[in-house]
Amino acid sequence: MGLADDTGYSHEERKLAAEPRRILGLPELRITATAVRVPVFDCHSEAVHVRTTTAVTAEAVEDALAAAPGVRVYRRGATTAYPMPRVVATSDDDRALVHVGRIRTDPDDDRALWLWVVADNLRVGAAANAVDIVALAVNRGWLR
Repeated sequence: MGLADDTGYSHEERKLAAEPRRILGLPELRITATAVRVPVFDCHSEAVHVRTTTAVTAEAVEDALAAAPGVRVYRRGATTAYPMPRVVATSDDDRALVHVGRIRTDPDDDRALWLWVVADNLRVGAAANAVDIVALAVNRGWLR
């Protein structure tokens, strides 16, 4: 994954930013991505930064995501602190396609959150995930 130009962003990083814009039809959507290749057999892992329209708590986001079909939430204080590719890839829980943990608010912005997301790329695709996430956000009134 070499750097393709003098901006310092790789082709994969530019693709990660462009794909949601294209899928959502929002060419002005503000997205920045960092991609790192690591030697794992299965799964994609992402550190995700989200900024909401109103202040939100980590607990409220945990509850909302836990209610979503196909999502397993790793809550703070639980035995398993956050999802890891090795565990997700060997999970027998076919209902949990997307595993989310380390859900925390940004200490400098009460409208921003960080999440750690792991999905087995053999079970779920990025485009399908994006559509499901946006549908959930629209249905819950998170997007206007």
